[in-house]
Amino acid sequence: MDGDSPRMFRVRVPSDAQRFGVAAVSLYQLLTKAARKLKLAERRDGPLRVCLEEDGTEVGDEEYFSVLDRNTCLVILKHNERWTGGVENRFKHKREEMRHRCKTRMRGYLSDAVAYKNKVPMEHQKRYEELLQLIKNELKTQCFNQDYFDRSAAVEVRLCDNNGQFSCQGAYNKQDCQYQHKINPYANWESRIQFSVWNLDHRIEKSREVLPSLKIALEQSNGRQINWRYFYGLLFTRENLKLVDIVCHDKTCHKLKCRKLKFYVQ
Repeated sequence: MDGDSPRMFRVRVPSDAQRFGVAAVSLYQLLTKAARKLKLAERRDGPLRVCLEEDGTEVGDEEYFSVLDRNTCLVILKHNERWTGGVENRFKHKREEMRHRCKTRMRGYLSDAVAYKNKVPMEHQKRYEELLQLIKNELKTQCFNQDYFDRSAAVEVRLCDNNGQFSCQGAYNKQDCQYQHKINPYANWESRIQFSVWNLDHRIEKSREVLPSLKIALEQSNGRQINWRYFYGLLFTRENLKLVDIVCHDKTCHKLKCRKLKFYVQ
């Protein structure tokens, strides 16, 4: 500790990953400033507490606080809250959190598909909704493909190894990652934050190609049955998804097209 010189720390609450900077010379001052910054108030059931974001170790006295490095990430806890090294209170373990993260991404893709209905001509919107319901039912049956991020899932399904390490699969038009990017979000909370900017990138683009192709399939169906499973695969499965580090995420037009011969049930 540098005498009375304040040191900067990063503070957050268990339910929100956003961190805020707080400068303090003592544990008491840190708690006071953090409570104000995070809009927390001590309750009758007990005072606020501080622990390390990394592993949940409680910072219980001034002596321990004095040896913390600058910019240490800390979690501010209410009396009845706990922190277990980066796993949010609502999750029992890291696997559960990672499955939730995958499901959240899939739900985002589904929301985009639902919103796209506004671009479908009125006379086809009812059929579009019916197709989306079939797709949604399949997604629910597959538990939103949550096993992609689960290190305990079958090898042929998951995107990581037994330890939870993920490897970048490279840009949409590359065979693999030329930089050999790797990350293990199971290791610590910091890695899970970094993993949040890795993308499940649609090789055939969702908004530029897949959803417009579904619209065209409806408009040109002439009574033919839409092959909704083909579009489900393109939107939600590894058939068309690649896990890529943000560095390898090519946001330019991919120029890959859907296969028109797959639009309808043969």
